[in-house]
Amino acid sequence: MKTSLKNRIDQSLMRAPASGSCAVLPFLTAGYPNANTTTTLIRAFDGEGARIIELGFPFSDSIADGPVIQNSFHHAIAGGQTIAGVFDIASQVCKDIQCGLVAMVSYSIIERFGKESFLQRAAESGFDGVIVPDAPSDLAVVFSEQCRNADLHFIGLIAPSTSAPRSKEIASYTSGFIYQMAVSGTTGERKDFGESIAEQVRQLKQTHGLPVCVGFGVSSPSQVREVCEFADGAIVGSAIVRHIAACIDKQLPQESLVTEVTSFMRSLVHGTS
Repeated sequence: MKTSLKNRIDQSLMRAPASGSCAVLPFLTAGYPNANTTTTLIRAFDGEGARIIELGFPFSDSIADGPVIQNSFHHAIAGGQTIAGVFDIASQVCKDIQCGLVAMVSYSIIERFGKESFLQRAAESGFDGVIVPDAPSDLAVVFSEQCRNADLHFIGLIAPSTSAPRSKEIASYTSGFIYQMAVSGTTGERKDFGESIAEQVRQLKQTHGLPVCVGFGVSSPSQVREVCEFADGAIVGSAIVRHIAACIDKQLPQESLVTEVTSFMRSLVHGTS
């Protein structure tokens, strides 16, 4: 059995102030380059201080992901990664890690699998929450309730362009933390963020009382440090997946790939100090 939500997500974010740094939340594509490497990286990231790990369900028609993550999805699917296999990965690591584990998954996958069946399997396999970037707004409230009934956090996304009334609505059915997108559009590395993001995060924290973590474009230790000046966590996805891709291109064995990618993860955590 996994530990409670309070220990796996809530307390993971609560640890940040005591350590003098905010949280780093890395993203991994399940099954990229293979399931064994994914489980090894999850354990290694946990050991390096990741507070919450987002595990992406490969999907052929992703609309929120940039080319780096889309390519990893296609690679994983071509390698035979399945939805059931992602649950298997979570089951293998959930007893070994202290950090929270969050499913990043398309609503199409959840519908195809069956909402109740998906959430039940997610909870049983050790996930602590779900992020659904393409969840239909008219169904999000009901689905968030279904998540809570399954003992899972539903983590809502807010874009820079989201209006204050809409942000309030999203926050009302969000639990665990709010995912503040640094930029609108798809995932991918950026050189800088708009000055308004810091103010938007401060308003969200003041108004809603939930931790706010920033993603979509955070790609370096310096950017992690910048985000951590005003947010509770920095989410890093494409940059990590790009490092994995570079190791694949160099035909590195798994041990060397894990060493190189974990070294990058370590630099991100040091960026929060």
